[in-house]
Amino acid sequence: MRQCSAILAMSSLMGAALMFSACGDDVTNINNEGSVAILDEGESLFKHSCGKENAGEMLFVSDSAMIFMCNGENWTSLKGDKGETGDKGEKGLQGEAGEQGDKGEKGDQGDKGDKGDQGDKGDQGDKGDQGDKGDKGDQGDKGDKGENGFSCSVFEGYEEEYNNIGYSHIVCKDDKDEVVSEGFVYDGEAGETGDDCKLADIGDGLFVIGCGEKQMLMYKAVCGNEPFDPADGDFCKEGKLYKKCGDVEYETSTAFCDKRDNMIYNYITVDVDGEQYSWMAQNLNYALRDGKGSWCYNNDKMMCSSFGRLYTWATALNRSEDDCGYGHKCAMNYDYDETIQGVCPDGWHLPSFAEFKSLLKAAGVSSENAGDVLKSKDLWLLADEYSVGGDDLIGFTAKPSGRAFVENDGSVKYNDFNEQFFMWLQEEINNESANFVSLQSANNMAYLTGANKNFAFSVRCVKNKEDLLSFIQK
Repeated sequence: MRQCSAILAMSSLMGAALMFSACGDDVTNINNEGSVAILDEGESLFKHSCGKENAGEMLFVSDSAMIFMCNGENWTSLKGDKGETGDKGEKGLQGEAGEQGDKGEKGDQGDKGDKGDQGDKGDQGDKGDQGDKGDKGDQGDKGDKGENGFSCSVFEGYEEEYNNIGYSHIVCKDDKDEVVSEGFVYDGEAGETGDDCKLADIGDGLFVIGCGEKQMLMYKAVCGNEPFDPADGDFCKEGKLYKKCGDVEYETSTAFCDKRDNMIYNYITVDVDGEQYSWMAQNLNYALRDGKGSWCYNNDKMMCSSFGRLYTWATALNRSEDDCGYGHKCAMNYDYDETIQGVCPDGWHLPSFAEFKSLLKAAGVSSENAGDVLKSKDLWLLADEYSVGGDDLIGFTAKPSGRAFVENDGSVKYNDFNEQFFMWLQEEINNESANFVSLQSANNMAYLTGANKNFAFSVRCVKNKEDLLSFIQK
């Protein structure tokens, strides 16, 4: 507890006026009578006894801010009566409102622009003269009235004696109801069931309608005598048909596109007894199976660009060496028309012995004197007076591209460049050799004979002559 020194005047139930002091230092004991002891916050009043021995003693309880006095028995609160409510204070004066600022002046309006002059109205054109009205034609004479026709009736029936064949009995009468003509029409036998018809798109602007053994070839569009399909980007210019091979345009009557690598090849077309045959006029330059089984002469890529590739016979057939190479009898995979596509582009095949003979016939020569007709005009080495160059009379353009040979160890040797042209045919002779054609600068002959399958020769292709029925059957 602590003791305060402030002086208070109080009245109690006992009518005693007490004076006391406060705000002194903390004390632990209650001092003189009439003084007030102060209990610290949290300190309980009831810890201090109240009896006759300390009657009149007063305690100030900090927690409740109240004074208690001992009346000899209990601690009694000395709480005074509630004071009167004080007068309400006057309301303070309100500050004066500030003055409003002056309103800004409105800016001057800009002058209105002058109106532009109106353009002059154009002169009205003169009205054209009305044409003369044509004369009305004369009305034709009224035709004569036709004769009254007959009234005919049809009666259906069956002839039992003729296996119940149905018939129609037709009776015609005149206006007097007299029969002027009559007759019977008997039901015919049912006709044979017709063949189903199929439609096949065979490309290049052609499609075929086939009904049984009968076919009809139809064109989507025609340029000159050549059909084409505009949807493929083909177009006709000055009567000639053009297509695109990649981004390069070419004329279809003299060239075609190998779509496998977008290579363009020239070709010629010859007539043999009314049949048209188209032959490549360049050596094939397509690297099958990443070039395995074919080579550029001397392994020089520039030689392939001018002279094409050299192929083993198995590779020319698009077969493996294990299937058709040297020492292996080849199981030939002929197409429906006895041709073999081999390494050739789609729609073309390796030439046969018979087809080369037909080429000679179309050129008007035999194997004895075909050299100058088939050889190119240049590049042939003319070593002596007996050497024979070429005139290229039909555009076959056989160049002296030479040959290669594959040794047993896989190495490749090249020879006969500028001196000979070699070309594979599709026929196999035995498990070691196959047919080929050769032209030499030493003479004017065309040799048709056999060679070791390990040789690598040039390849020329012949365009397929598929009949229309084959497309329907496919």
